[in-house]
Amino acid sequence: MARYTRFINGFVFRDDTLADNDEVWIDSQSGQIIDPNVHCPLAENTNIINLQGKIICPGFIDIQINGAFGFDFAGLDPNMSVIEFKQGLHATNQRLVTTGTTSYLPTMTSQFEKTYRKILPLLGPTGASRDAALGAESLGAHTEGPFFAHTKKGCHSPEAILSLGNTSPPKLLKQVYGEENLFSYVKMVTLAPEREGALDSIRELSQNGIVASIGHTAATYQEAVAGIIAGSKVITHLYNAMNSMHHREPGLFGLVACPRDKVFKDRPDMSDDGRPYYGLIADGLHVHPAAIRLAWETHPRGLILITDAVMLMGCEDGVHQWTNGQRIVKRGSLLQLEGLETIAGR
Repeated sequence: MARYTRFINGFVFRDDTLADNDEVWIDSQSGQIIDPNVHCPLAENTNIINLQGKIICPGFIDIQINGAFGFDFAGLDPNMSVIEFKQGLHATNQRLVTTGTTSYLPTMTSQFEKTYRKILPLLGPTGASRDAALGAESLGAHTEGPFFAHTKKGCHSPEAILSLGNTSPPKLLKQVYGEENLFSYVKMVTLAPEREGALDSIRELSQNGIVASIGHTAATYQEAVAGIIAGSKVITHLYNAMNSMHHREPGLFGLVACPRDKVFKDRPDMSDDGRPYYGLIADGLHVHPAAIRLAWETHPRGLILITDAVMLMGCEDGVHQWTNGQRIVKRGSLLQLEGLETIAGR
């Protein structure tokens, strides 16, 4: 087997441009991109692949994906065994990598305590055991919920959200997710900052290296600012499941639009000028193209493209079972709760 692979006659991303008729060299032993002028690989030890005008680029990292190809990361079937879940996860990883996604945060929608305790240990980061032959890898779980504003639940289970009242103290997060699960397997938590105790939870999450993301929230601009000051640095799917921007109350969009000021000057962990990062579902359904452009033009370096895909990605149209007894109607790329106009991911 040749040690080096040389990709020729393709488009290659270099910095912020797409260079045509370019090439890339890979060391197959280390898996690293190399400079042929430094390593000087021999022709007889090099495999050449003609891209024929295709694009070669870094793998996509999806920080919000709930499932795909009929498999739900939240363990839709309560009767599914751990072995069956692992098998389904393995099969999904192998199919995900064919879409260009090489790593991701497996995202759990709002569930009850028993589900988190069963599933989270199975979604932890791959880490040093990473094997590219197994497909896409987990970077750790993203728990999207259930600590949401009751009016911004979207397609999430209302029972799982309402059962917790309107509080989100650190003690409750540890109880629902399981303390060991939270600090061992979870890398991102989406929660509403205006709930009682949420700011304390954001502080504790951030101090433990877990990304606290603001989402599914009815927060005002000032309440959102308080969340950022407490340690949050990401907005979950901008525009969706939050108050609309108003010229006198900009809400979460105000975080994206505001210039760097004394509020955020001590946050070097955020993007270029102290503003938070934000996920965006750029599918033309969840967000209008004009709104996508508005966010991009306002804060381009903060944009994180996400799919927010669910288990029905890659499945046929029709009515499908959804989490906690709900049903989803799939029509092409449009997914809606049965009998409602609520869009999945909204």
